[in-house]
Amino acid sequence: MRSLLFHQTESQYKDTLPVAMTKWSQAFSQFFVDSIHPVVTQLGTWSLQMYGLTQITGNQSESFNCILKRLQDWREAPLDSMELCLFRLSQFNVTEVRRGQCGVGEYHLKRRCYFLLVSKCVYYCDYFRISLM
Repeated sequence: MRSLLFHQTESQYKDTLPVAMTKWSQAFSQFFVDSIHPVVTQLGTWSLQMYGLTQITGNQSESFNCILKRLQDWREAPLDSMELCLFRLSQFNVTEVRRGQCGVGEYHLKRRCYFLLVSKCVYYCDYFRISLM
């Protein structure tokens, strides 16, 4: 399925979809047609091209490394733009640590650090306030 989303155009995706569906179970094919296919124009590689992107990842380390590499490649970059990128990256990581202190999210405190766990965690994001119980 992943290879379907890596096509350069939507027409290539539509050409290869029937072939891919012959390899899937009936249940997965139905799920794909009902859930993924209606929004595929927002998920495919071809939709990223208008933003100058060629691929996307959910891996945080890859995302972080990609941003750092792009910052290094800038020949002339306004200092405030670079600072804002690095600030947002650090802000994201601090938020993840705070979520761990609240017992939510992907990261959890080790047993020896349970004294850092808070029963109610309130912190601010740029756009909204989040309260976690």
